[in-house]
Amino acid sequence: MIKLILILFLVFSSSYSQERIFYSADKFQGSETPEGPIKEYFGNVKLIQGDVTITCDYAKLFEATNISNLSGNVKLTQKDLTMKTHKATYYGDKKFTKTDTELEIQDSKTYLKAKSGDYNSLTSVANFYQNVFIEDDSVIVNSNYLQYNKKTQESYAYNNVLIKGKFNSSYLLSDTLIYKPKDKYSISYGKPVLFQIDSLETDKGFEYDTLSISSDTMQAFRYIDNEHYLFSDSVEIIRKDVKARSNLATYFRTKNKFVLDKEPIIWYENSQLYGDSITIELQESKLKRIESVGNAFSISKEFEKFTQFLNQLAGHTIEMIFEEGKISRIITTLNAQSLYFSQNDAGAIDAHKHDCNKIEMFFENDEIDKINFLENVNAVAIPYQELKSGVKEFYLPRYKWSNNQPVEKNLHYKSNYFQL
Repeated sequence: MIKLILILFLVFSSSYSQERIFYSADKFQGSETPEGPIKEYFGNVKLIQGDVTITCDYAKLFEATNISNLSGNVKLTQKDLTMKTHKATYYGDKKFTKTDTELEIQDSKTYLKAKSGDYNSLTSVANFYQNVFIEDDSVIVNSNYLQYNKKTQESYAYNNVLIKGKFNSSYLLSDTLIYKPKDKYSISYGKPVLFQIDSLETDKGFEYDTLSISSDTMQAFRYIDNEHYLFSDSVEIIRKDVKARSNLATYFRTKNKFVLDKEPIIWYENSQLYGDSITIELQESKLKRIESVGNAFSISKEFEKFTQFLNQLAGHTIEMIFEEGKISRIITTLNAQSLYFSQNDAGAIDAHKHDCNKIEMFFENDEIDKINFLENVNAVAIPYQELKSGVKEFYLPRYKWSNNQPVEKNLHYKSNYFQL
């Protein structure tokens, strides 16, 4: 019984791997060579093997190996997939096509082209090499290598990967990309950088405002009503008026909101803001709100000459509210503390410390206009004579300062990439 099963298996395997190829052409000739019998087909050549049909101008079949060299308007079709190239080699035993000349593949969902590549008609997997271009209904991808699985529609891209959203001005650079369009999901490795380019109307006309976000790993979730990106490890965010670092960040693109976790820090103009979690909200590409929750701490430089005279705020929550992109008010709540410095007309500087439950600071033209200290207020004034002997001893307990601001990123692209 085992012997019979083995024989049937071998017969089935042989018949599957040696699926017969049918040839037709305007002209045919055969010859014997040291490599075995050769058949040549000229004009309107057609090869049919199962669900694969290939047409070309010329085909040379090596019967001993079942390998055909194809040239001239080579076109392979398999169901809704079409592959076109100038020259190719077809391995009949494997239903495998390979070309070292430019090729393109089109199916109902995706269009691809590259300098060279191959396609396995059994597994429906295609490999593309050099100047690879792939486009579907939501993104365009360039890379130097890409593998595409027609059955799953998934792609694996490597080396100089550039992704462009078709319906927004977003660009992603990375070293490696895994793209799963059915799941509206992709993941990028190798220091990916996301660029979002917006045009802003100013008094001088339209200006380009570029947002860049980089990290070690980036995941994209491209849902129509909730497009968002998750950045992990060594996250850096750079925008015209804000720079930030953290080890975890989520960018909700459709909501114009960022959530930073794991040691987040934000630099805004001459200020720094820390906390357990920080949220940044934009409105029409302008700052709307920044909120630090949990061990929130803010520092700002007010005096260029007195570099150690740093205004400070601390509390459970610090909320910065903006109007038309300019700071309007700052609200600090729960165990609120403040240290701020003021200078009189004579140039003398003194300091004021407050402890209370809530601090409200109101601004006019980026300058403090009014401060309210609310609930259980304790206050102390510190004269200049005490400050100049050691101002740091009056700093709030959780003070820290960082000069490690992110460096601006540039969107470099090659001539075969997209025109910005």
